[in-house]
Amino acid sequence: MSLVFTNENCVGCNKCISACSCLGANIQVEKDGMNRIEVDGDKCIACGACFDV
Repeated sequence: MSLVFTNENCVGCNKCISACSCLGANIQVEKDGMNRIEVDGDKCIACGACFDV
């Protein structure tokens, strides 16, 4: 289970991926024809950088 999930407000800007200092923690996936961001809870260090952007 991930700490962060993409909701209907996500516009797919990928700023959260760019802000993340842990390679592979934030990944872009396609769900229901839309790009969404998922967080790998095993790689995430819960720094909050993705929330800040």
